[in-house]
Amino acid sequence: MVEIREAEKKEEQWYCCPSCNKKLFPMWDNTRIEHMPYRCKACKHDIEVNVFPSRVNNLRTMI
Repeated sequence: MVEIREAEKKEEQWYCCPSCNKKLFPMWDNTRIEHMPYRCKACKHDIEVNVFPSRVNNLRTMI
């Protein structure tokens, strides 16, 4: 019997670059990030990432 992990059951959410809309990194429901500097490898845009469990910004849901 194959065991399916809990993370694989849920839809995967991604934080995306606000400039080029490229997926940057995956996130889970309980992800919390504050004031993380990040540079998009595609468009070289510098952003500050802020993600809170109750208010998730800038998501793309992977189907």
